[in-house]
Amino acid sequence: MFDPGTGPPPTEALKYLRPEEVERLRDHLRDEADLGRLRALRLPVRDEALFTVALTGGLRASELAHLTVADLDLGRTGPKVVVRHGKGGKRRDVTLPSDLRPLLKRYVDWLPAAGLSADPTSPLFPGRDGEALTRNGVWRAWTRLLDAAGIEHRPVHAARHTASMALYEATGNLNTVQKHLGHTKSALTLQNYIHNPEPTEGRMRAGVDAAWPAYVPGTPEKS
Repeated sequence: MFDPGTGPPPTEALKYLRPEEVERLRDHLRDEADLGRLRALRLPVRDEALFTVALTGGLRASELAHLTVADLDLGRTGPKVVVRHGKGGKRRDVTLPSDLRPLLKRYVDWLPAAGLSADPTSPLFPGRDGEALTRNGVWRAWTRLLDAAGIEHRPVHAARHTASMALYEATGNLNTVQKHLGHTKSALTLQNYIHNPEPTEGRMRAGVDAAWPAYVPGTPEKS
């Protein structure tokens, strides 16, 4: 029990990034990547693609580290990545936002220009030496990124939680989020990855309006 004289106990740190933090992170990634291309700096350009995929695809750090160039599909229906080394050795396709196609195509086209291999078996997100990133390398890059963007520190797994939150808020469909994350049981997704932010007046009104779009007392039904 906490001492009333010292105030309430600290709340549990958020496991995901707030929308305003995602926007700040996205702006920082874009600005640094633009500067990196001008100054021939590899890491900022790689990090823009790496963490954009992390935040939208919800991949684990180890899954990001294992991606190869061949695992990125920029097909006409929209981009996706193939996770061949998921948890438990499971394979899954991860759909990415359609609007990311130009960014990801530009990134792949940039690899040879930066002296990096774009061969199908080459790492999609290479480290400083051109070899595949390690999981620890992804963690370190994430920590540097949050520090540089002035965002409260969270583990890199927060990107996975952020992806699940955004997808659930957009669809309201637990099964969609479960498949996106590669979970075998929806209970795991619901218990660990669906976080309920404090409802605001705007969020409450939007929810009520969506739930009752045609119910207006006293209005005759249309024939």
